[in-house]
Order: sequence, then structure tokens, then C-alpha cells
Amino acid sequence: MALFHWHALHLATLDGLDGGARVAAFHARPALLGAIQPLIADGLIGSGAVRKPPKTFELFTWIDEGGLVMDRLIVGCEQGVVGCERIATDVTSISALARHLNVSRTHLGRKFSEAEAFGSLGWSGARGRSPLWVSAGFRREYHAAQAVKLAIIDAAFESSILAGSA
Repeated sequence: MALFHWHALHLATLDGLDGGARVAAFHARPALLGAIQPLIADGLIGSGAVRKPPKTFELFTWIDEGGLVMDRLIVGCEQGVVGCERIATDVTSISALARHLNVSRTHLGRKFSEAEAFGSLGWSGARGRSPLWVSAGFRREYHAAQAVKLAIIDAAFESSILAGSA
């Protein structure tokens, strides 16, 4: 069921971008999962951009719940910020973030320190007591990775529909 929901969420995201009806078709034909999932897996494994992402994105992909950590940072970004190198988030504490995501605070702290050394994130004031910011570069890395993933999912869906799967 979780796999079905993951696919539906991503298809709904694609629909939101272009006004398509993928998720409705997917819900109407749940057996499409069996056709789409292997194509997506092959696409992700075959993608150099997925296998070797940029430095900060890669740093977080190798920790437990690293995708959720990045999702949380990006979702927490101040909206409507254009042209700024640093974008404030609503995150102020590594400990609170680690607790919320049920990850090791120590390990997460080490990864944040590495990302901080890259210039990808930092604190706007006192560490742990002020808003965390993310760099525009890190945000671009995140958006590019999401675009690659969504393109792979879209191609797999279209291929399955055209092949008349399920």
C-alpha cells in the first residue's frame, strides 16, 4: 500500500504541474503499479544524475531518512524569496529536527556540519537558537533531483499507458 501511495503522490505532483490526469488513471487501474514500478526502478538506477548527485544532496542521501531531512528543510524555506543566496527556514534546532524524524541527533549534526562547511546551510545567528538557512545552490540541487525523478516517473507512466499495461 505504501508503494502505491508513493507512486500516486508523485503522479499527483506531475498532474499539478501540467494539469494532467495521471493519478486518476492510476487509481482507476491500480494494476498499473506492476508495470510502472520496474520502469521507474530501472530509470532511477540507470540515471547518472540519481546515482551521483551534487555534493550536498549526496551528503544527505547517505543518512537514514536523508530524503525526509532535505524535504523538511526545503518545505520550511521562506516562500517568495528570489535572488537571495541564503533562504531562511523555519528550522532552528538540529535536535528537534532529529527527534521529529526519528534520526540520530549526533549523526545528523555531523552531516549538518559538513553541509555548513560546503556553504550549503548555516544559522542566521546563534547556532541552535536562530533560523537555519539553506543556500540557493542547495535548493537548486534539490529541485534538480526532484525534476529528474519526476521525469523518470512520467516517462514510465506514459510508457505503461501507451503499452496498454494492466
